Amino acid sequence: MKIFNPSSLLKLTALAVSLAGLTSCLNDPTPKTSQASANPSSTTVDADYIGAYPALAAAPDGRLHASYYAKFDWNQPGGGALRHAVLQNGAWTPEVVDGNVYNTSVDVGRFTSIAVDGNGGIHIAYWDVTNADLKYATLPSGGSSWQIETVADMSAVCEDANLKLNSGKIYIGYCGGGQLLLASKAIGTSGGWTSLPVMAVSNDSRIKVSLQFDGANNLHIAFFDPVTKTIQYTFGPAGGPFASPVTVATLDSNETRMGLTLDASGGPHVVFYDLTQNTLMHAYNPGTGWAAAAIAQVGDVSSGGNTAYLQLSSLIDHQGRLNVSYFQGTNTSFSDAGLKYLVMRSSDWVVETTETLDSSGDVGRTSAMAEDANGTIHIIYRDSTNDDLKYTYIQ
Repeated sequence: MKIFNPSSLLKLTALAVSLAGLTSCLNDPTPKTSQASANPSSTTVDADYIGAYPALAAAPDGRLHASYYAKFDWNQPGGGALRHAVLQNGAWTPEVVDGNVYNTSVDVGRFTSIAVDGNGGIHIAYWDVTNADLKYATLPSGGSSWQIETVADMSAVCEDANLKLNSGKIYIGYCGGGQLLLASKAIGTSGGWTSLPVMAVSNDSRIKVSLQFDGANNLHIAFFDPVTKTIQYTFGPAGGPFASPVTVATLDSNETRMGLTLDASGGPHVVFYDLTQNTLMHAYNPGTGWAAAAIAQVGDVSSGGNTAYLQLSSLIDHQGRLNVSYFQGTNTSFSDAGLKYLVMRSSDWVVETTETLDSSGDVGRTSAMAEDANGTIHIIYRDSTNDDLKYTYIQ
């Protein structure tokens, strides 16, 4: 992997990142010496025909909301659906939002992204494979039925999309027609989407997009372009204009999975897979330039080069530390393949905790995280062995 040095905007600096053992307690407002641990018995969110692309959000009322793609028969085309599940009083309740797993002429729900607004309204962006549409589903606070809209009906819309809420509006980053685009509208309105071109990108459906808003309401965007094999970053007000993109990393592969998160000072962090080197990477810009380093060896995570059902998750917790859930590959040199979790301390972004959360079969190829108001980290992930969506937490 090569790191780009953009002389016009940022200067590359060195960032020393090393692997460390299990050393500290997670998600506590004050440091302690006790070690964090995962819930020893993970539970099932949904069973029997669960696919991939989960997303997770913690609501203001303490409930957890998950969105995910469900498929009944992986050997048949179509038959995909968007599902939603809510965790309340210790039990998950799943439901169908869009699609039908028994109808092979319908395939919707891949690449989900979920958020919950301050009133408890649920918002989900996802891909309609059958019609090559970017779609949006919402269940307003107090509502009894899901409302579904098409955000973009372009035939070349990319598979990936990322949804965020800010200042009473919904924002969805996506691409289509050789453009990185930002769709937006006010929460609670029907239709009326506007799409703002952010910048030109390659016309490729495999482009990945990740959004984050900082405390000053500026929008930060990271995206992976599979044609140039680069992860790039830009920022600016949600209405534009955005800064010229800066290359965070140049990869040797045209596939990756990545996520963007911001620290308390608004500094961007990008976590991604380097599939050529079989490593999990962390790139960080402290304000003086981007640098990237390996934070974990992951082995074969791409199933023979296929990353269709590969996904990681990252977030900055209430203590300011970077949390990452990811898939440990299946190389024979790794005996604990499965769902892995690590934490990087905010003082120097060195890994301080690494844990195997589940290694009972082929688990963890896709995962999503959310932190609640109490600092508990919640994780949902795919169990490919049993075709289940599973859940665990760390406190």
